[in-house]
Amino acid sequence: MKYNLSFILLFVIGCTSTMISTDKREILYREKCSGCHRLYSKNEFSKEEWESKLPEMYQNANLSPDEEKLLNEFLLK
Repeated sequence: MKYNLSFILLFVIGCTSTMISTDKREILYREKCSGCHRLYSKNEFSKEEWESKLPEMYQNANLSPDEEKLLNEFLLK
């Protein structure tokens, strides 16, 4: 019984660790953007739609120019 529980815990830990992103652009997106609205899929809007929406969102989120650049790289490419 102890072994079964150990294997289940190892399986769950292994699955969750693969879902955690280390991409600093994605981390920034999750941290800064989820405070105001749900996180949108990058493919949910066209490049033109993102480009029209992002400046206002960046201003509302009080992002630095470097953060804006990272989010542009993440969302537009």
